[in-house]
This record gives sequence, structure tokens and C-alpha cells, in this order.
Amino acid sequence: MTAPSPVKIWLSPAAGEVQQLFVFVKVTWRIGPRGLERDASAPIDPGFLDGPPSLLPGTDAWPVKYGTDVVVLGAAFAREGRPVRSRIVSVKVGEHEVRVEALGPRSVRWRDGEAPELPEPEPFTRVDLGYHHAYGGIDGRVPIAEEDQGRAELDHPGAYPRNPFGHGYVVLPDGPDRDVVLPQLEDPDDRLTAERFVLRDPALWYLQPRPASLGWVHPVMFPRSVWFDVGADAWFPAPDDHRLAEVRDDELPAHWRRVLGELSAGPLSPHPWFSQEASRGLRLDPPEPGTPFTLVGLHPELDTLGFALPAPPRITVDVEGERTALAPRLHHVVCEPGSLQVRCTYAVDRPLPRRFIPGIHKHIPIAAQVDDGDWIAYEAPPTVLDALKEGGLDPLAFVRRG
Repeated sequence: MTAPSPVKIWLSPAAGEVQQLFVFVKVTWRIGPRGLERDASAPIDPGFLDGPPSLLPGTDAWPVKYGTDVVVLGAAFAREGRPVRSRIVSVKVGEHEVRVEALGPRSVRWRDGEAPELPEPEPFTRVDLGYHHAYGGIDGRVPIAEEDQGRAELDHPGAYPRNPFGHGYVVLPDGPDRDVVLPQLEDPDDRLTAERFVLRDPALWYLQPRPASLGWVHPVMFPRSVWFDVGADAWFPAPDDHRLAEVRDDELPAHWRRVLGELSAGPLSPHPWFSQEASRGLRLDPPEPGTPFTLVGLHPELDTLGFALPAPPRITVDVEGERTALAPRLHHVVCEPGSLQVRCTYAVDRPLPRRFIPGIHKHIPIAAQVDDGDWIAYEAPPTVLDALKEGGLDPLAFVRRG
């Protein structure tokens, strides 16, 4: 079995008019006192290229991405380890900044007929950046018809479409018999308030605060879900005009149901925007080399971290002896401030002069080189004939039988 590699060579299925060659390269850096320094390589996550589609966010090998995803993994920290009730952390790319307010633990309980009061957060020193700490969740008290019970296992009417993994989403006004945990990550410009706390009508979910994080967005979260398939809509469909925040902020086009339906290439053919997995505000036009990055409040000791985006690697491909240098596209910049790591994932592609079919062609003469490193050959999988022979079967018997 081949060891995990920071380089992945992939051939598109040989079904279209022109077959494409793709090369994915991940370069790992360490944030040092004098900027970025090369660090030990991390392997490419091939995602669905080597198997069925995965619902896990954070895939490296998307063949098509329109923009660059900037992702921060880890936690928000209080300054100098001194407990605080809240603080703003941020990531800034050039002049573009995204802020998230981190809050200490808190919960609320109220009785029927009483207005809930959101308490002050408890002091904290660290809050994980995952969406399980953001606004959202499931209000399991929302009724569901008996004929829809099977569907509810994956799509409950009480789930917050933007983030079913979070906390604080309350639909029905009757006070619960338990404390409701409140989010610890919020958009400072779109906070959860006592007036917005109880929604009352699940069809109005789109009026609630949008979840805030700096990490990967799960495929089931709205609006990413509808880029996969316009049919993957919320249980209670939201407006497709400027009443919806995602339309106002150009995350979705106006009248997006019609537009996405017309763009669909067929069953299970997601629009390329589905491959953009960064949090709101961090799906960017590809930044130029040298663009400054500034991370605030995201390291336990260093309150501010900064670095300049490095130049991309040189990627050269060899197809049947013809070598071509290709311009890399920057797909991801993944920052892990806690370990002082930055991982940049790039991709190149080119059309192939003829069709190569893995599993049929025993040798496929394709290789790639990154900078001045060794050439990495495409490893064709075992052919069908070899698999039959290894299993003790006579390949000719299948021909004679036909």
C-alpha cells in the first residue's frame, strides 16, 4: 500500500469528451519568528477521489474550486490566560477581516409565560472553534407527522438548517424541563438576544442569527447543502429573495432555487460552489503571494500571529514524455495557530491527449514534479485482468463464455 503523500495525481473519468489530469499538492509551513518556515509534509486527503463521496468536511482534493478557502482550526483564547467572559477573535487576510465573539459557558431555563433572560457568560480561558459551540441545534419538541418519522432521522423539522450541530435554537415557547445551553461563538454583529430567543414558528428559522465560526462547514449546513442539490432544501423552505441573509450577502443568488435548478448537471452533480468549505466570510478570491494574514486571539500565549502568504510551488507534469509547467490554483489555506502550522493546498489540471483508463491500462505514463523534487509517477491500480488472475480465475474463460 502506498504511503500517504503530500502529492496526489488523479485522472477524471474517461467518459467525457476530454479527460483531465489533476495534481494536488499540499505544502506545510510553521509560523516562526521570521515568518513562515517549511515544516514536515502532511498528506493529501483524497476525499471522494479514492472512494464514495464523504460527508466529512475538509477535503483537499476538489477538482474544481472557484475561490480559496481560508480555515482556522483550534480555539479562541483569553489574553495571557486570564479568564474573561467574552472577547473578539479574528482572522484578517489583506484588508478583509472576519470576527467571532467567544463567550464563556451559559444556559437558560424559564417557565411557561415568562420571558427568558439570557445570563452573563461564565469566565473562560479557551473555547473550541467548532460549530458545536455556535448557534444552532435541534428543538426535538417540534411536532412531526407519523408518515415523516423515517425522514426525521436525518432531517428533523426542529433542526436549525444553518447548523444542526450547535446550541441555543429554541422553537416552541413552552419552557423546557432542562437548561438550554447557549452558544459560545457568535457573530458580534448578529447576536442572540432575549427577543430572538424563542422562534415560535419553525418556518421562520431564516430570521435567526447565523452561526459563527472560522472552521470547516459541514455539507448538510445551509446554504452549502443546496449547492450540492437544490432538492437538499430546509424542511421549511426559506425565501429566495432579499429577505434571506444569504441572498443579501451574495452567498446565494436571488431566486436561487430556479437558478440552481437550471445549473444542475444531473443527479449527484453538485455545483462547484459546494466544494467551498470555509466559514462565512472566508471563501475568498485567491489572495496574491505576499498577502498578509493576521490571527488575533487564537493562540494560548501569542495574542497576535502574522505571516505573509508564500509563493506557490512550481508544479510540472509529464504526460508520455511531454513536460508542461502549470500555474497552481490555491484551494486552501488552513491555519492551526495552536501548533503554529499553516497548510496550503494547490491544484493544477490539463487535458490529456488520449484516454487512460485505470483498471484497464496496466501502465499510464504520467508523472508530476514539485519544485526541484523527485518525479512522482502515477500509480495505476491493478487491472481487471490481473485481479482475475490473482483470484485464480482464467480471464479467457469470460471471453469464451461470451
